[in-house]
Amino acid sequence: HLGVGSPFFQDVIRHQQASAYADWFEVEQWSDPDSGKDFRYKGWFGIQDLPEIKENSGGLTEGPSNYVMNITRRWMRPRWDSADPNLKGMSLGIDGWRLDVAFCVAHAFWKKWSGYVKSLNPEAYLTAEVIDEAHKLKPYLQGDEFDAVMNYPFAFEGSEFFINDKSRPSVPEFQERMNALVNVFGYERFLSQQNLFGSHDANRIASH
Repeated sequence: HLGVGSPFFQDVIRHQQASAYADWFEVEQWSDPDSGKDFRYKGWFGIQDLPEIKENSGGLTEGPSNYVMNITRRWMRPRWDSADPNLKGMSLGIDGWRLDVAFCVAHAFWKKWSGYVKSLNPEAYLTAEVIDEAHKLKPYLQGDEFDAVMNYPFAFEGSEFFINDKSRPSVPEFQERMNALVNVFGYERFLSQQNLFGSHDANRIASH
């Protein structure tokens, strides 16, 4: 999604079907004062402040897709405008990305985007927020999309063992659950996950 105040969506509000960005968003009904029809669009998870970007079989339509690619290049390959000849043109871009709600965009787009990121920096670290059961995370971790996911299954199992006094699993049970996670991801891939105990979307460990 983008924000309702983004210049692209504001252009759509002003110019409706004539906007250069008319095909960027999930528009349900165009404004038509003559017939009394109001402008309606799909908000991400129903939130109208967050107009949802249109998707297709490739993940995102051409305009939003190009926009994301340009953003990616902007932050991975910024250029210094400096009088110092040693800094002229030096690239000091970011080293990785965390993608919020990655499950809301089709795998086809992430494959395309990941390939572009790695072409800019083969060592860039890519982690996706996908809150789900471990076996449902595997499609993101086949080597052509993300290096890691936010490993919430690890967080939930860890909090149960270290914090839950009422239904704490036994040590062998906890070990078995950890082994199961390692087996789902594979040992090397498991070590590269964003293994966490809490986040801004879940209880912090102190809150538990």
